[in-house]
Amino acid sequence: SGGLSFSKNELGDILEIGLVNIISKRDLVVNPSSHTHFIKPSGKHTSKFIDVKNILESAAEISFIATNILKLLSNDIERIYVDTPGIYPLAFELANLIKYFDESKNLISIDSFSSYGGIDEYKFRDDSKTLVLISASTSNELYESLMSIHRLYQTNFITLIMTKKKESNQNVLVNFEEYKLKYKQSCFDEFPSYSEAECRI
Repeated sequence: SGGLSFSKNELGDILEIGLVNIISKRDLVVNPSSHTHFIKPSGKHTSKFIDVKNILESAAEISFIATNILKLLSNDIERIYVDTPGIYPLAFELANLIKYFDESKNLISIDSFSSYGGIDEYKFRDDSKTLVLISASTSNELYESLMSIHRLYQTNFITLIMTKKKESNQNVLVNFEEYKLKYKQSCFDEFPSYSEAECRI
């Protein structure tokens, strides 16, 4: 007795506010001058860019983000695929946390399939013990490409950062649309992407 106790909802809010603080402090969204734009791995053009590795600069914050991911896992995980090596530290910490809570757990393998450039050739294992971590998405096209090419119906997917969630049952850690409504911070402003032909930047 005498210790702090929180309801599940209160604990969820505390974890969310921690994510908001990390994102606002670490410049998740790169916003250059008006004369600069980016070409994303999908080939789309945009005036801003989500750089998830910017929020993976502190060991304590990486561990905090990984702790938030745990709540999205429903299955036992034996392997993790990441879309970019930039989020390897997060995948390793997630594997460490899973092992911490289950010491009998075998080593979790981690590999990168190199985003759009690697999905055609990469040999995925499709089962309920596989997790695919997608770093960021503004369109959900990478997830849709993985499903259309490899039919990963049993695989678990988590998108870390998504500007606009398209499917209600999709696991997303930070959904800009929801966070903007809830926290009113400009770091969660949506921004468009364009095909090369549509780009006027």
